[in-house]
Amino acid sequence: MKKYLILLALFIFILFTGATLSEIDLKISTNPVEKKNVNELLSFELIVKNSGEEKKNVKFQIEYLSNFSEFGPFEISETKKVIELIKKDEEKKLYFDLKVKEDLKLDEYNFIGSVEYEENGFKKLYKTIFPLRIIGKGGFLQFSSTPNIKATYETLIALSVSLKNAGNIEAREIKVKIKDNEYFTEYITGKNTYLESLQPNKSSTFTLRLKPHENVTPKTYTIPVAVDYLDPSGNSYHIEEDATINIVSNSFVYYIRRILDFFYRLIPNYGIAIIFLTLLIKLIILPFTIQQIRNMSKTQMITPELQAIQKKYKDDPRKAQEEQMKLYKKYGINPTTGCLMSILPLPILLVLFSSLNGYVKLLDQQFLWIKNLAAPDPTYLIPILVALTTLLQQWVSSGKDPNARIFMIMFPILIAYWALSFPSAISIYWIFYSIFSTIEYFFINRSYKQALEKIKK
Repeated sequence: MKKYLILLALFIFILFTGATLSEIDLKISTNPVEKKNVNELLSFELIVKNSGEEKKNVKFQIEYLSNFSEFGPFEISETKKVIELIKKDEEKKLYFDLKVKEDLKLDEYNFIGSVEYEENGFKKLYKTIFPLRIIGKGGFLQFSSTPNIKATYETLIALSVSLKNAGNIEAREIKVKIKDNEYFTEYITGKNTYLESLQPNKSSTFTLRLKPHENVTPKTYTIPVAVDYLDPSGNSYHIEEDATINIVSNSFVYYIRRILDFFYRLIPNYGIAIIFLTLLIKLIILPFTIQQIRNMSKTQMITPELQAIQKKYKDDPRKAQEEQMKLYKKYGINPTTGCLMSILPLPILLVLFSSLNGYVKLLDQQFLWIKNLAAPDPTYLIPILVALTTLLQQWVSSGKDPNARIFMIMFPILIAYWALSFPSAISIYWIFYSIFSTIEYFFINRSYKQALEKIKK
């Protein structure tokens, strides 16, 4: 209420001094000022623009601080500033040095003052308000929380940095980066680390992609994150916060990467090394695969007998289950083996995903048309191949089963969709895993076909 009364009093003063609003063509604006501690100096900037005729001896006088007796928490050594000449459409700046006497508890302080000048031989005087807006140390952008992340050894790091605009003005051209250090550098500098504008009371998250140097070992690192930005008047600000990066080791991931590096040393191409790694994994789980295919083949051969049992004992499910188990035992079939083998590739894929995803040695490595094995294929050929090879494997292994046809169609589509965001290295593993599985099934199933006929007879 008091603020509105002051504005009303200024308007009445203008009327009585003979000045009209149209005559006040000297525009004055101020920039936000960073908050200072007690006994520190604060530089209060006035931006003066003359939109009218040329003016001489322009005097700016600070008289008192609104809501305070005289200057309140500030001490002003020089309350008057003069601009000798300001031409039409010219802009000039002047500064008042304020000493902070006590803690600044408000976001805005209004200094009441006057402006006096000569124009066309006449002197003019009017009262005005010089608003002083206070922003936090380093400006009005703040870190929402301390950036921190736990990352696997030898892995590209995605460090998230959340910022909030805690002020009442817009933040512009926000740039986030890590300061130079001996442990990490930014990979694809500038991606997801620039924002054109952030409005008051809004937040935004930036993602820094950090590549660890060869001297990085499993331990905790503290790396400064720097933020630079501008306010609407073009003033620049800089804030920093220490990020905590905890590098940890993973035995499975570590040894799989060492095997991959071994194949790379044999043939220096990581795409081929991934194919060799896939073949090695298939050889390791070959005994389980043989058992699974054997059970699947035997089950297909006795399907008519299973259907006959279900039809005969349709009113007695318990008896039907007993007869089925007798049939399984007769032909040496273990029903749980098929379930085990169907889920076995999933934990293997999970370990492979952790090993290949973000592995620093795969960055910018080429294979055929792929330019970066650590990134998704931008041509979409890899996801298409993922779908086709998965479909081929499903069709060979269960194409004759009408109950499996929906899964046979939907599963390749789902995997291809995931492959759109997978690193190409993981998709290459999946493609060749499917190819090797198809070949494996074809030969193993064929070798058991005659044996199963003899068992049935």
